[in-house]
Amino acid sequence: MHQNQFRENSKDVQAWNRIGRPHKSGSNPAQCLTLHMQDGRKMIFYYAFLLSVELLLKADHSIVILRFTSQKVTLKGYRLDILFNRYAHEKPAVIQVYNGRYILAAMKRLAVVTEVTIELIK
Repeated sequence: MHQNQFRENSKDVQAWNRIGRPHKSGSNPAQCLTLHMQDGRKMIFYYAFLLSVELLLKADHSIVILRFTSQKVTLKGYRLDILFNRYAHEKPAVIQVYNGRYILAAMKRLAVVTEVTIELIK
């Protein structure tokens, strides 16, 4: 489904958000994080190498920084405090990155990632 196909008053608004979706009871928790980028790329980061999760709240957006042993993944978006709180209990398996132009007002009430920066740690 493309970002511009969402309808504000439909179940699609809830279905689009893959951030922090809890795993079903009885299933195994996520072993890795898969980032689905806007350009179609996918990247996998293994949670065995996750060192810390940091939250920065700004006036118009929020930032979550995931520090792995060899990479720093910076997620920028809306309501990322929801994503940060999920890391205290469980780890999301998938995070979808969306183009900020296609984010509806109703989506901003949920965690939405609009930008990702990945840096190698030396």
